[in-house]
Amino acid sequence: MNKKSIIFSLLLAAAATACSRTNPAPETPQKILAGYTHSSATTPIDPAGYTHIIYSAAYINDSLNGIGITNPDRLRYVASLKDSVPGLKIMLSVGAPAENLSLMSRNDSLRQLTARDFLRVMEEYNLDGIDIDWEWPGRGEKALPLDEEIANYTSFLSDTRKAIGPDKLLTIAIATSCYGTDFEHMTPLLDWYNVMNYDLGKPPYSHNAPLYKSDLVTWTYGDEGVAKMLEAGVPSEKIVYGLAFYGHGAAPYKTCDWRDIELLPGMTAHTDSVACAAYIADSTGTMVYSYDTPYTLSQKCRYILDRNLGGAMVWRMESDDTTSTLSRSLIEALKAR
Repeated sequence: MNKKSIIFSLLLAAAATACSRTNPAPETPQKILAGYTHSSATTPIDPAGYTHIIYSAAYINDSLNGIGITNPDRLRYVASLKDSVPGLKIMLSVGAPAENLSLMSRNDSLRQLTARDFLRVMEEYNLDGIDIDWEWPGRGEKALPLDEEIANYTSFLSDTRKAIGPDKLLTIAIATSCYGTDFEHMTPLLDWYNVMNYDLGKPPYSHNAPLYKSDLVTWTYGDEGVAKMLEAGVPSEKIVYGLAFYGHGAAPYKTCDWRDIELLPGMTAHTDSVACAAYIADSTGTMVYSYDTPYTLSQKCRYILDRNLGGAMVWRMESDDTTSTLSRSLIEALKAR
């Protein structure tokens, strides 16, 4: 059975089941649809329907006073997509090495130099904002205690906001568990949070990106993270829900892009309507792949609309197929009302 057949069978099986458990919300303004793209990608990007593209990744240089760009020619190409999509915003994600982020952020002068370098890079490449991807402050051989790292991270965000001004975008990527955040002091500095609601489990025991708890979820899930953020006072419009365009496999099956997942002989495709996730089981009924389909992604978009969240974020755009099947499902779902 080819992938189109898999998708069609899943759609038929799941058509009567709604993964969202909320009542419809009033119509809201256009939602964010932000797609990460990696510097190693070589294929063309279809930006149609996206509001933001986030280029991953730049890095803190070894002098701890500025940033370096991985594959600058690719960044120039991504930035040029604004010419074909009016209103499209291009952002730069700055991440590893985490050790450099930690060392830089604990020094006032280095923080300010790095923040000012953001402005230089945005002007050079015609960018609209910065996304910080420091996922695990407080971890690593040279890390400070977590509370100190978070305080330094917040100071770095404050310096960055001052350097780039109020008209440029500033976001951060965070885990579903909300680890390493200070919502009270970070939220006023940020345009939104990119919540990485994936890598939450692996087959055969748990889904990659569940929305809700089910028997195939062993840790946290998307709705739990959203609830934590709302309870902490984060405005719903500053929560951008992360979606995965890839699947995790149980050995010997490997994690791979959505476009490369295959239904091999003896396997069957399923939808976990409780968790709002799709999976493939082997002949024994054991889950060997956890992934998302156009249907489960559209239901997560329904959740975004129902909760009046800021929108959706995708990791990564180039993991879609050549006809942008997953992207098109998101675009349609986010404008469903």
